[in-house]
Amino acid sequence: QLARELGIDSRVSFIGEQFNPYPWMRQASLFVLSSRFEGFGLVLIEALICGTPVVATDCPGGVHDLLIDDQKRLIADNTVEGLAQKIREGLQNPPEIPRTVPAVRGRRDCRTIPGPGMRLHAG
Repeated sequence: QLARELGIDSRVSFIGEQFNPYPWMRQASLFVLSSRFEGFGLVLIEALICGTPVVATDCPGGVHDLLIDDQKRLIADNTVEGLAQKIREGLQNPPEIPRTVPAVRGRRDCRTIPGPGMRLHAG
């Protein structure tokens, strides 16, 4: 309802819980993490593996360890204004996601990332 009132309902989808979110992540223009604290940030690695640029708030945890090189410029001040500014910047000038980051190397196919209840298998 709020999306309709704001006139953005044609650009926003509320898809609910998905068993395999990775195809959705792959198609996203940005992945936004607005946490106040993030222990490790596995979801950031998942987004980068899918080739999706990340905007994240500057919060305690692993954000600075995971968002490096050009991606680091999209770490936002932990304010609504700071996050909004970095979202705009990320959409207007997406960062390069290096293929040499150890967590991303060789993992660009989002169909093979195991989700909850999935098993890894070869072939």
